[in-house]
Amino acid sequence: MSLRPYLPSGQFILLFSSVFLACGLVYGAQTLTAPKQVFLNSATIPHNPTASTGQGDWQVSLATIQGQSGITAPQTPDSETLSKQLAAAQGSTLTDTVARTLFVNLGAAKSQGLGNDIPTQDQIVAQAAAQIKKEQVQGSFSQADLHIVEDSASSQREYGNALATLLMRNKENEYAATMVALDNASASQDQSHLKNLSAIQSRYQSIATQLLAVRVPRTLAPFHLQLVNNFQKIANTYDLMGDMLTDTVRGSTGLQLYQSLTQETFRVFINIAQAFNKNGILFKKDEPGAAWAVLLSAQ
Repeated sequence: MSLRPYLPSGQFILLFSSVFLACGLVYGAQTLTAPKQVFLNSATIPHNPTASTGQGDWQVSLATIQGQSGITAPQTPDSETLSKQLAAAQGSTLTDTVARTLFVNLGAAKSQGLGNDIPTQDQIVAQAAAQIKKEQVQGSFSQADLHIVEDSASSQREYGNALATLLMRNKENEYAATMVALDNASASQDQSHLKNLSAIQSRYQSIATQLLAVRVPRTLAPFHLQLVNNFQKIANTYDLMGDMLTDTVRGSTGLQLYQSLTQETFRVFINIAQAFNKNGILFKKDEPGAAWAVLLSAQ
């Protein structure tokens, strides 16, 4: 069986990384267009062999050199003006906003004689990343929303079978279907492929709702709550990924969140399986809960 249909195309990878490459291109342009450093003519520097090396003396000498050369230190941009420029840089899409504010911050750094040094570049990138991090997805459930029961071997066994049954009943290979839809959309630049994401989003939302109805032993409630909220968050990432073609940064942020949440959810399943093993909860081969031992043996 070929894995190619489930792998992202080169165009998709290019689209996903375009924003990060843009930062590098901007810094490259900044470096190439930066004015050459001006060196002072040694003949214009007054020399006083009798002068002492005290702090006051070198400050006076520096001021004298600066006055004779006609070069003044760059002024720090007015904070109110900079704030207005950043406010005006807010665009209709996250991609547009990040790009505009990136150039505003680069311009502010350049006016201070900065922009090519690593600390300043790191700061500008961090400011852009902070805007992207605002596009987070939230889970809205607490333990009060769960159907918690007292711990016992039977309640844990019942929970293990119920959770495994729920997951097998809803197994539609959503991850592969999501990657194929995004890859097809990016490769063809056809928004219609992203319509397939709506049905996948509904399935994730349904799983979150079904998880709320499962009877959960008290000691496993923290794991189960994380599962419910993770599936809710995963469903919410589809609102971001649906903008992959019209708002690249927002869509790419949704994809990154989707991948990290699916990996985190898998680790929660591993923790639940380990809890069953530690508590001596064994499932028969014909029980749905037998899948927990298979999951652990695959690690």
